[in-house]
Amino acid sequence: MSVEQLVSLLPMSRQQAEIIREANKDRGYPNYGFAEFSVSRYTYPAVFAERFAGIDSFFVTVFDGTVTTLRVSYAKSHETPGGASWPGLDDFIAKLSEAFTLPPARSWIFASPSEKSLRCEGFEVSASNSNFTGSITMRLIPYSTYVDALNLRRAADEENLRREFKP
Repeated sequence: MSVEQLVSLLPMSRQQAEIIREANKDRGYPNYGFAEFSVSRYTYPAVFAERFAGIDSFFVTVFDGTVTTLRVSYAKSHETPGGASWPGLDDFIAKLSEAFTLPPARSWIFASPSEKSLRCEGFEVSASNSNFTGSITMRLIPYSTYVDALNLRRAADEENLRREFKP
């Protein structure tokens, strides 16, 4: 998904949208093509009530103009409007598997007592139910791939600054 597609889907201020666009135009200092942000139902209550009922927030990572990570955190059961409460992680994964045609929980890899992940062709899905509230994270590019690219860009930029330095 591109930054433009994301901006058209999620509620965000013009300022947030412009920051995301700018961060992805330039692969140099200070962002090196990387940006992350979140939007929540507290910031945009009307839009969330209408389009994203039951969702608490979205957290997004963008690298070189492509969404690399999208985390959807669902509302807690005691909040208004309340979200579903999941007694066990496998119960939450069963619902996700049904909705998104994913393999059952027994096929997911244990990451922690409250998180399991599933590796698919070209992406990874993680499910969590910390505090009995569900969240799902989708990653298109492995974290290490863009962190390595960011570090290389930063190092090249620093080397260039040292090379051009004139005492």
